[in-house]
Amino acid sequence: MKLLRANDLEFHKLIDCASYVYLWKGHPLADRKEIRQEELSEYPCLSFEPGEEVFNGAEAVLKTGVLNEVSEFYGLHSDPSMEIGEVGIKEGGVMAAVDRFKVNVNGKGTHAASPQLGNNPVTVAISMISALQNFASRKVSPVSPSVVTFTHIEGGTAWNIIPETAFFEGTVRTLDNGDRASIKAAFYRIAREFGVLYQQFVVR
Repeated sequence: MKLLRANDLEFHKLIDCASYVYLWKGHPLADRKEIRQEELSEYPCLSFEPGEEVFNGAEAVLKTGVLNEVSEFYGLHSDPSMEIGEVGIKEGGVMAAVDRFKVNVNGKGTHAASPQLGNNPVTVAISMISALQNFASRKVSPVSPSVVTFTHIEGGTAWNIIPETAFFEGTVRTLDNGDRASIKAAFYRIAREFGVLYQQFVVR
């Protein structure tokens, strides 16, 4: 494997992928010349997590068995908000768990001049988003960080036609397992209740 240096043109071409940042940091550490073995009680193991953007990188590492004999584990993550040369360290959770949600709302399309003949999924989706956002801000402790973010919403293709379906998605980020479970349960409950209230089948 070629060691990438900060002044390499190749490095600058590849810097858009965070994985190369970690390789650049971790590769020198893997060289025994960089480790003072006499100062360590045990030999260190370096593990690079694959697929962090698809939520299964840690699981993939665990399945390899490379961490079976590891007694302590230290995670490393780049933080562009810190100054060059600074290193932050904290016991416990630092980065939030992330859950992705996708919601399809199936209604009944019709012309906008005759809304009574249809069942508008766009208004239902908007109401659901408001209810979910309100739950996250009012029912989770303000001293326990959690963030519900709606990032994508779609519905309809014409200005005067009520569509058949609407769709929205986003992420939930939590540091507390209890909050994570509460918000997840709320999503299912609110989706079911809106489905009954507006007579629309909601697919989570």
